Amino acid sequence: MKKLFCLLFVGLALFSCKKEEDKRVPDDDGKKEEQSGDQSGDQSDKETLKPTYVYDKADLADSTKVTIYQARSTKRGVCYNFMPDTFVYKLAEGISWVYNWGQTPSTTALENAFREHNVEFIPMFWTNPNNNFTNVAGFLDRNPQVTHILGYNEPNLSDQCNMQPATAAQSWPSVVNFVKGRSGVKLISPAMCHGNIPTYGDPFKWLDAFWAIEGINLSDVSAIACHSYMEAAGATINFGDEFTTKYNKKYWLTEFCAWGDFNGGYEGQQKFMNEMLYKLEKDDNCERYAWFKFDGGITSKPWNGCYFKRALTEIGKLYMYYSTFDQNVVYPSNKWIPAEHFRNANEKIKCYATTDTDGNLEINSFSDEDFVEYKVALEAGENILHFRYQVNRNIKLKISLDGVSLGEFALTETGEKGDAWGTAHIKLDIPSAGDKVVKFTTNGGILNINRFAFEN
Repeated sequence: MKKLFCLLFVGLALFSCKKEEDKRVPDDDGKKEEQSGDQSGDQSDKETLKPTYVYDKADLADSTKVTIYQARSTKRGVCYNFMPDTFVYKLAEGISWVYNWGQTPSTTALENAFREHNVEFIPMFWTNPNNNFTNVAGFLDRNPQVTHILGYNEPNLSDQCNMQPATAAQSWPSVVNFVKGRSGVKLISPAMCHGNIPTYGDPFKWLDAFWAIEGINLSDVSAIACHSYMEAAGATINFGDEFTTKYNKKYWLTEFCAWGDFNGGYEGQQKFMNEMLYKLEKDDNCERYAWFKFDGGITSKPWNGCYFKRALTEIGKLYMYYSTFDQNVVYPSNKWIPAEHFRNANEKIKCYATTDTDGNLEINSFSDEDFVEYKVALEAGENILHFRYQVNRNIKLKISLDGVSLGEFALTETGEKGDAWGTAHIKLDIPSAGDKVVKFTTNGGILNINRFAFEN
């Protein structure tokens, strides 16, 4: 299953057209065939993540669990062809929603797993929606937690829905009426990409023509879905924002990864993902997004798979555990705090699967241009900061609380090898108790950070 994208610059956006060998060829009822078997190759809506590792005050070496985590992002989702039901509990630690280009999950066990672990499966209609209303209605009856329906997939692409605006308009009112008949369910627009059908390959031209047809109303959708395979994160965000600007609706980026002319390899794809997660979580115009894709490949272009041989890949860990910028979570003292779960950071910050013995991610290549912030409940008086790190030379760690400097503290060189980690134990005099914004910066060097804890 491959895609080939031809990218052309049009303003800030790049145009792409997909090769006919695509990943999402529907069967007769519009549903994409799912693979079977294992593979070889606003913060108030957030939920607490499942714990993965607890700080034991009696034993600082015990980093096997944590009792508090950032909240899960309601934006973050993933699209998939194959997903084992036995893995959903793990997926639920960082993913809020999924879809498979079809109307229902492939098995009852998978549907039950999504419901049990509060991962929202969102159905999608294709070119013959009337054939699927009964099926989707049954699914919604069994899953009242589902809040949205996705519209036609890439109607302006010849090997996907392949529909002129006038053709799509013939069946769209029946989709609108079906969704209006379901209390609490909202409809998302057809998912637009830079396509290749005659006259209407441009996604904005297609939508303009679609909304201009009598009986087709922009007000019937709650958001605009779009897809992008540009390798520039900034251009991808601009593409999504353009839908919001033009139609005054938030956008759902329901397929994305770096593809097209991208030749950055596995490391380059992780860099792109870092940039996109930072931007998407902070972009108020983006309501939801879904990485393409859960069961992609990792050994060849585009190196995008999150799951391989019954485990998360490094890209999968990054997507699952990258910060959600949760402004509400306050970490307690005497608990390990995962470095990747900062409440704020500069855009250059990058996270990767950690090479340390414990944890999921590490902040990687932190330098004197960078900062990260966390909110921690601290006690007044002497505290010890236990700081798990790796650095290429002796440096100074700068620490401030609520913008007031506590000083600069030595971090001794550990070396740059993957397993060359050390733990600094830094005595700090905390002037007053309370929930404090802790900020870390440095005076240079190349620093990796796994986790830290304040002991009092």
